[in-house]
Amino acid sequence: MDATSFSWEAAWDHAAGLLLVEEAGGAHLTLTGEPFRITGGNTLPFTAARDETTARRVRGLLTAGL
Repeated sequence: MDATSFSWEAAWDHAAGLLLVEEAGGAHLTLTGEPFRITGGNTLPFTAARDETTARRVRGLLTAGL
């Protein structure tokens, strides 16, 4: 899997996975193009991807409603 997207913001559901994504060189972006914040207030959905380019591509698809 190159990327996935999530539509909920529960930090306890995402914290460990996002740390693993970051440590492996991946990226995560909210719909506004900012990294997901564990503290909340994110614009959803957000994506976690294998790299920054893939995260931006998925974000573009989510923004377009695809």
